Amino acid sequence: MKTRNFLLVSICAFSFVFFSCSKPGDSKVSHAVAAYGEQNFDKALELFNEALNEETSYSDELIYNFIGNVYLGKDENEKAVEYFEKALQNKPDYFGLVRLGSVYYNLENAENARKTFERAIQLNPDKAEAYASLGILFMSQNKIQDAINNLEKAESIEKNLAIVPANLAVCWSILKDRAKAEEALARAEKLKCQNLDEYRARVMENFANE
Repeated sequence: MKTRNFLLVSICAFSFVFFSCSKPGDSKVSHAVAAYGEQNFDKALELFNEALNEETSYSDELIYNFIGNVYLGKDENEKAVEYFEKALQNKPDYFGLVRLGSVYYNLENAENARKTFERAIQLNPDKAEAYASLGILFMSQNKIQDAINNLEKAESIEKNLAIVPANLAVCWSILKDRAKAEEALARAEKLKCQNLDEYRARVMENFANE
């Protein structure tokens, strides 16, 4: 069962904090961001790479993250991984690890995805996103009890991630627990989960196969 990782959408936004342009490379970074916003990805890459060779107000790690996001925009996930790994090499970051794990997941590299989500959990065990993503990964491997354990942990930490009870509903339907599946769907509906109809259809299909 392949499960789409909808959680990725919420953590891969291309974010940018403007500094006053007091160093030579700062204007190239800001112009690169503008080029990205216009989906001129090649120009953005050119400018970011030039900025790496100039003095800027931005760390190399931040620029590597920018470049990784550009490669995501180009659907070149393997290149995105290369730059996200560079960004994390000397400065591990929780959300950076969750994003990297999600890219590995989309590349169907389950082993590296699992290890990366686990690194994120080790770095910050009190955040929900890595547990939720790990649960989704286990769902894709049909490791349903492992998926439930991680999704329930995520929900215990953060009650407002609608994707989590939606996936729990699917898990419980696979295990033929109708009551728990319906309870989870109700929680997802209350949180206005996107794609709820898709999850509900999967739940109904699993019970139809009883």
